[in-house]
Amino acid sequence: MLSSAAFTYDGIASDSFGLLISEIGGDNFQQTSPFVSAVKAIKTPGQKRFFYTGRELDDMPQKTFSVFSADGSPISDIVQRDILSWIADREGFKELQFIQPDLIDYTYKCIFSQTEKQFHRGNVVGFIFTAAFDSVYAYGTPRKKVINGVGPAQTVKIINESDVKDSYVYPIITLKSTSAGTNFITSIINLTDDATREFKFVLRSNEKVVIDNELKIITADGSHRLADFNKNWLRLVKGVNELKISIIGSVTIEVPTYVLIGF
Repeated sequence: MLSSAAFTYDGIASDSFGLLISEIGGDNFQQTSPFVSAVKAIKTPGQKRFFYTGRELDDMPQKTFSVFSADGSPISDIVQRDILSWIADREGFKELQFIQPDLIDYTYKCIFSQTEKQFHRGNVVGFIFTAAFDSVYAYGTPRKKVINGVGPAQTVKIINESDVKDSYVYPIITLKSTSAGTNFITSIINLTDDATREFKFVLRSNEKVVIDNELKIITADGSHRLADFNKNWLRLVKGVNELKISIIGSVTIEVPTYVLIGF
């Protein structure tokens, strides 16, 4: 449960404005839960059972928060403008972290939309914000491993600790080549998942490439590189994954930790 707590948003601490955050309706005892997706299933009139088709969200998960002056003092017009430009007038999902013992290890990614002012005796003492989150999951500390290679295949173990049991987690991979000369095919096979499925990318001389396997985005020196990839995006099962890797240079595998924690 989120009590009145300090927080950071986009790396800026609420302490710099003397603010705290709490959930709307935060009584001493309340029911809370992680965000939950809707279960989808179909059944024809003649069938006795439903057929499961998956889970999905109709919209982004949302929560409403009160952000208020920690000592109850009025917030000046100038500070109001600073707060609103910090929280409300933003583009894209930013990191939100609550400075509370049971939540301090987790990060949420959200964008604040609806805004209302809170008044006390005619003075503004806080705001009500609605946050839209990018996922039903919070983010724990990601696991990161760097593997250096000179060509021959090597086997490494990568651990996926996410609360995702029945589907895959997709890591972010950073490839760096150090060898000048002929282009080299970087190969990664997850032996734990499917030994016939190979991630293959043509890494050029002296370059850095970042591959987001979940969002299917490749970033490399401003050039289009999808043609150099076989589009077998690397995926990980829950628990220990044994990877067979061939590279000239280095590969950094960053495994996100998705946590069903709620507030």
